[in-house]
Amino acid sequence: MSSAGNQAQARFKRGAAAYSKDGSRYEIEDIEDGVVYCRLPNGAETDFPADQLMTEAEWSARSDGRREKIYAKLAASRLFTTGAAGLNAASSAATVAKVARLLPGIQDYAAVKAAGQILKDTGDGDLASGLSTSKCRAVYEAARPEVQAGIVAHALGIQPGVLVSAGQLGDNLMRAMLTKAIEENAADFQQFRAGRGR
Repeated sequence: MSSAGNQAQARFKRGAAAYSKDGSRYEIEDIEDGVVYCRLPNGAETDFPADQLMTEAEWSARSDGRREKIYAKLAASRLFTTGAAGLNAASSAATVAKVARLLPGIQDYAAVKAAGQILKDTGDGDLASGLSTSKCRAVYEAARPEVQAGIVAHALGIQPGVLVSAGQLGDNLMRAMLTKAIEENAADFQQFRAGRGR
């Protein structure tokens, strides 16, 4: 057996998990001469050169190292540094406060959703499931009011300018607008609120 084959046999074991570089999880079926034969959860079979896969321990160590940098990456992202153009800071702050009062939990939800989208766009989408609500919210809170308004608007599926303008509406009209806006994501929002506090 070649040295690559020996190394593969030492690293990987039948029945154990292996991870590709994009975070896909496989079950190892066999290892032969440096090639790891795997199965996906859906039953599809594939194979990889051993140097293209990571063991569970290697994947966990890599993910932990990347997780430490997530929140700095979010804070430096374009979404959190530039925000929605043309919004007034004072009007944005007033609108965000009003939305938070009328739709409790929306800021946490918006902060986590924005973070998940940023991670997906930067190739780190596999880390989104481990996001901390409180840490995402801290990044969100550090952003300018117009950035916060843009993030909340995006979570609601409303144009940022429309949301900030709607901040002038009375509570009943604003609540009706928010309820209508969140309708498409209502189940996701309720599930998020029920499991909040990570």
